[in-house]
Amino acid sequence: MKIIHWTIIFVLIVVPFSLVCRNIINTRFIALKEEVRINNAIDTATYDAVDLLIEIAEVNNGKRIDLNPTLCMETINQFFNTMTVNYNMPYNEESKQYLQDYIPAIIIVGYDGFYIYSAEETENGVEHILKPKIPYSYEDSNGNIINFTLDNQITIFMPQLGKTYSGELHDKDTYDDEYNQFKGISLENLPYVTNNLSLIFDRIAKEKSSIVFENFLVEGTPSQDYEYDENGVLINNAGAFHQKRREVITNLIVAALEEEVMQHNSYAQLLGVNYNFTIPDISKEEWINAIDDISVLSFIQGIPLGTDQYYNNYALGGSRITRGTYIYGGIDGRYHKESCPLIRTDGELDYSKIQNIYFNKEAAALDGCYWCTECQP
Repeated sequence: MKIIHWTIIFVLIVVPFSLVCRNIINTRFIALKEEVRINNAIDTATYDAVDLLIEIAEVNNGKRIDLNPTLCMETINQFFNTMTVNYNMPYNEESKQYLQDYIPAIIIVGYDGFYIYSAEETENGVEHILKPKIPYSYEDSNGNIINFTLDNQITIFMPQLGKTYSGELHDKDTYDDEYNQFKGISLENLPYVTNNLSLIFDRIAKEKSSIVFENFLVEGTPSQDYEYDENGVLINNAGAFHQKRREVITNLIVAALEEEVMQHNSYAQLLGVNYNFTIPDISKEEWINAIDDISVLSFIQGIPLGTDQYYNNYALGGSRITRGTYIYGGIDGRYHKESCPLIRTDGELDYSKIQNIYFNKEAAALDGCYWCTECQP
């Protein structure tokens, strides 16, 4: 057989495989590009939602932002508003419905509990609604009911005494003077003169031998939380109280999320989504950061990325995120700073001139936007 014949046979065998491989690579490249775009959209939308929450909420004593259903719905609407901008869609009920069909849950982590926005079967059919607040509640091995917060404040119901105490746990070396000051005050009257629960627990343990507390409430240093340096490297571990507090809050959120994902799967086909929703794998470090402050946790799954490929990711937005670092992709094909006059009308951002919102300049450039010579971002 002549070499030309072998060449033809080789071409007939190799070319189809090459074409198939090229098609697979192109499809995967398109899917990856779309995944990057959605990642950017969900991150930006989550941070925007947190920004609005901080802007309009009443802030009391650092981490305490008093959440209510109205404030939560404003936050959720801001999330969908930013998402629709990044999807180049008008913000209305139709676009919101399209996006939320792929969202098994949005969780708003508050000071003393969390809210979940998810699908629920109502008299009008399957609708996304805001569920009632779930407190960070825990029953210890001694039957005490403890409601945690995002700091040292707790409320504890002690069935053996038939009493409820609210206050803050303190390190012992910080209340020695207070201990001596209130030494002559009875246990019954002590909660009226101090909210130092460590001091009250100490008195209960001495006067009521039948009352036992779990170690995380009465031992160690309750104020010792995780500490990081300026580079985000862990330099000090949390004490027993904060480890237990974070464990309880995380377990409650995960359990609620598991239930919401399972429920969303039962509604998915009714919503027109053919996808098996699952809980994403979130590291311990990410959970620690997520429940360190008021936060918004958003989960998006099932958006088609191509043939047999679907989006599955999440975003965690903490309240320490500050606004003003976004990059705006204009309809002119360039990316701009927020202050750029080319995307403003009468001094306000004009979303009709904005096609996408990006987390940084690199994301905008990767999406094909050019540098704006006017604002020079």
